[in-house]
Amino acid sequence: MTLWNIKRVWQVVAGDDVTRLSTDELSRFRCVVLLGAAGAGKTTEARRLAEHERASGRSVRECRLAEYAGTLAGLEGRLQELAAGADAAASFHLDALDEAMIPERRHWLAIKHWIERDLQETSASIRITCRSAVWPPSLSDTIRGFCGQRSFATAYLQPLTDDDVSVAAESLRIAPDSFLKQIENARVQILARHPLTLRMLLSLSKDGGTLPSTLKELFAEGVERLARDQQDRHEIGTQTPLPVARLLDVAERLACYTILTGREAVNLGDDRLSGQLGLQDLSGRIGDNAGIDENELRAVGSSGLCDSEAPRTFRFAHRQFAEYLAGRRLARLPTHQARAFLAGPDGWRSGAAGPLRETAAFAAMFNPEVAEWLADSDPEVIGLSDVARDLRRRATLELLDRFRGGTVTGTELYHGGMELGGFQYEDAEADLRPVLQERGNQCEDVLEYVISLIRSWRLSTMSDALADLVLDSTAPLHARTSAGRVLCECGMEAARGRLKPLVAGLLEDDRDDLKGIALLCNWPDRLSPPELFDALTPERRPSFYGTYGMFLQGLDADGFPPAGHVAAGLAWVRSRASERSDTDPLHLLGMRIAHAALRELDNPEIAVELVGLMRRWMKDWKSPLAPLRSDPLK
Repeated sequence: MTLWNIKRVWQVVAGDDVTRLSTDELSRFRCVVLLGAAGAGKTTEARRLAEHERASGRSVRECRLAEYAGTLAGLEGRLQELAAGADAAASFHLDALDEAMIPERRHWLAIKHWIERDLQETSASIRITCRSAVWPPSLSDTIRGFCGQRSFATAYLQPLTDDDVSVAAESLRIAPDSFLKQIENARVQILARHPLTLRMLLSLSKDGGTLPSTLKELFAEGVERLARDQQDRHEIGTQTPLPVARLLDVAERLACYTILTGREAVNLGDDRLSGQLGLQDLSGRIGDNAGIDENELRAVGSSGLCDSEAPRTFRFAHRQFAEYLAGRRLARLPTHQARAFLAGPDGWRSGAAGPLRETAAFAAMFNPEVAEWLADSDPEVIGLSDVARDLRRRATLELLDRFRGGTVTGTELYHGGMELGGFQYEDAEADLRPVLQERGNQCEDVLEYVISLIRSWRLSTMSDALADLVLDSTAPLHARTSAGRVLCECGMEAARGRLKPLVAGLLEDDRDDLKGIALLCNWPDRLSPPELFDALTPERRPSFYGTYGMFLQGLDADGFPPAGHVAAGLAWVRSRASERSDTDPLHLLGMRIAHAALRELDNPEIAVELVGLMRRWMKDWKSPLAPLRSDPLK
C-alpha cells in the first residue's frame, strides 16, 4: 500500500489488551501473527514491516512458505536453513502460511517443531502472515510459549476506509467524491475495502468504464484487461503475442498447475530452483489441461497478469488472479472431478482444502453444483463467493445451525476471520429477526453471528430488533454490547433514541460499554446538557478503553461545554473530586470547562463558580486553568 501512501491499520490483540497500531508499530512485539482476508494486502504490509526492521538494524530472514511447502521435506529443509546462525537480532518473516499444499496439520507441526527445536535458544523474533479463516490456534500457543505472553500479539489487518479509498483515487487523479458515489451506486462498497479489488475498480473507473456490481464480473473484466497488456520483457525473452482468448486459456491451465502444486514461480531456464515450475513440469496434463509450450508461457509471463522477479522467471501478479483462473477452469470439469481437486485430505464431504478455499469460491461462481456442495459441506466458503440468492441463504442457515451446535464459534467473527459479504441476500430480515430473540446457554455465538451479518450488510431495517436486544437484560452482555455498537454505526435514529435510559449505567456492565453506546447514540440530539452532566460519572475500569472512554475522549477533543451551559458545567466540575489523575478524562473535561469560563467572566454567576472551583482544586495543589493540550474553542 505504499503506492497509495496509505498507512494501514491493524487491530492488535495482546493478552487482554486490544488496540490499533500501524504496520511499523508491530515491531514492538517479539512475535506477531499477521492475519487478514485474501487480497487485503497482508504480504505488502509484511514487506513494509521487514523493511522497517531492516532499517532498524534487525537481521531479517524472509521466506514465502508457499514456495517451499510443496513437500514436507522441502519445508523442513528451508526452515533449517533460515535458522542457521540465528541470534537475538534475527527476525524471521514467514509469509503465506495458508498457501502450502501439504496437509495443514503436517505443515503446522513442522513449524511448531522448528520453533521448539531450532529457535528456542535464540531469542529471535517471529512474524507469520496467514489468511484469518485458516490460522491454527494451536500454533499461537506454540509461539506464545516461545516468546512469552507479553511479547506475543495477533494482528488483524483492517479493511480500507473511505478516507483510504479517497487517497487511492486521488493518486490516479480520480475525483474521490465521484468515485465513492460510483461505488455506492454499484453497491460494491465491500469490494473497495481490499486493495486488490479496489485497484481493479479504480482502473475501470479511470478508463470511463461502468463499475461491475459483482465480484465475478469484476474479476472477469479485470483479468481480461490484464491479458490484453502484452509487452516484451527482457527478462522473460521474446515471444509471439497471443489472442486474448487463447492467452486466457493458457493462463487458466498455468493457474491450475500453480495452485494445485503449490509452486507459484515459473522458471524458463535450465537452473530451476526447488519449488519452481519448469518447462518439463508444464508439458504434461492435470485433468483436462493440455501441456503448455515455451512461447505460450512467455506470452502469459509478459502479460499484465504476471510479474517478473528474476531472469526468465515470473509468477502471477497476485495469488487471487491464479485462484480465479484456476477456479474458472476447474468449474468446467464434471462436478465429481472438480470436488476431488478442491477437497481436503478428509474427502469432499468435509469441504474444500484450506489453501484452496478461494479457488473453490471462484469455482462456485461458475458451477452451481460446486456451489451446492460448498453450501452444505463448507458454508464459510460461500462468504468468499458470488452465487445465487438461494444458495447464499442456504449457506447462511447452515452456519446458523453450526453456531448453535458449537462446531463453529464466535472467535472467528470477533476479528474478521470470516468473510460475510458473500452471504448477503434479499429479504434476509425475515430469517435473522427471530434469531435475535434466542436465549439460553448456547445463544451467544449465534447472536454474534447475526449481529455481524447485520453490520456487514448495513441492514438498518433491523435497528429496532437490535435495540430490543440491547435493552433485554436476559441476553448475554457481550451480544448486547455488539448490537449497540452496530446501532451506533448504522442504526435508525428512532432505535438509537430508545437506548437513552442506559446513559445512567447498569450494575452488570462494569466496563460501562452500554452507557457509552447510549451516550454516543443520543448526544447531542436527544440529551440536554444537564442530562449529560448527570451521566458523566467516573469510569469503573479506567484501564479498559471502551465506548464510554471513547465518548469522554470525544468530548475533550470536539469542544466542550456546549454554549450557554458553562455555569452548569462549573457546578458539575465542583461536585467532582480534584484528586483524580491529571490524565483522567473527567479531570480533563473539568479543565476544558474552566477555560471556557474565562470567556464569560462578565457573567457574575460564572465568575463566582470559577473562583469557587479554583479554591477547591488548589487544596490538592492543582489548577483547573493549567494549560490544555489543545483548545478547539480557541
